Amino acid sequence: MINRWSPFSYILTIIIILPIALVVNHAFGSETQTLVHLKETLLWEYISSTLILVLAVGGFTLILGVGSAYLTTFYHFRFVNFFVFALALPFAIPTYILGYIYSDIFGYF
Repeated sequence: MINRWSPFSYILTIIIILPIALVVNHAFGSETQTLVHLKETLLWEYISSTLILVLAVGGFTLILGVGSAYLTTFYHFRFVNFFVFALALPFAIPTYILGYIYSDIFGYF
């Protein structure tokens, strides 16, 4: 179903995707020495370590998130309202600020 917002949404989508597509095309369009070196030596190591990290963090987050949501939803225990509030609290902090906080806490002195 096409409504009056459809043309605007299509134009906005093109405006958003076009710069990203141009950057990707420029990055992989020409064979530079740096890109050839990365492909031959480090690219598969980077891809495999990224996939391992994504799967590990995603699995841990899934287990921790679903487990805590299940416990706070289906069981009533002491301080359940505090945990409901505390589990929603990370959504209030932008991730880049949280990254700065973690790097400041665990960084070098």
